Amino acid sequence: DSKTLVTATRNTVFGWDWRKSSLLFSSDTKDTSTLVYHPRDALEIATSGPQAHLQLWRYVHKQLKPRPKIIDFCLKPEKDSVTTHAWLWLDDTDVLVAGTLSGDVLVIQRNELNCKFMLAHPISTSQDHSVGIRAVSALETGFVSMCAQGVACVFIRSGDQTQKFHLARRFQLNQVAT
Repeated sequence: DSKTLVTATRNTVFGWDWRKSSLLFSSDTKDTSTLVYHPRDALEIATSGPQAHLQLWRYVHKQLKPRPKIIDFCLKPEKDSVTTHAWLWLDDTDVLVAGTLSGDVLVIQRNELNCKFMLAHPISTSQDHSVGIRAVSALETGFVSMCAQGVACVFIRSGDQTQKFHLARRFQLNQVAT
């Protein structure tokens, strides 16, 4: 709505009226490292972080309310730290895509897990915190994810109603000397 600035510390999400420089709300979260707005609905945000944290929130009656948990059943806190996520707007459909420390890519639609690409980015060791999915970005017909080792995975719409995306291409990006 261009009126609210949302920020996060490790354990709290804050909403500010930036025009009045006043605090609108604060909500406790679980180890948040990333926060994104919904692309069409500024009253909805998603937070993610270590310990398998991925949470949808809705701003209602001057409070940030958590939505029902969507991924507790598919992430294991000991290995599935969510490293990044992005809300994508693709052909009249909103899709939340998240990447994990273990190299998995999660696709969430309508507050439900649509598909999980296990080890889309093969990782040598899940103990190394410099690995895992580091970026997710929209493409015209899907999205791309990137891991710390320079591997990019391109996912495109599949036309299949049960799994809306498929891995179309995986490639290693060459390092450029500077």
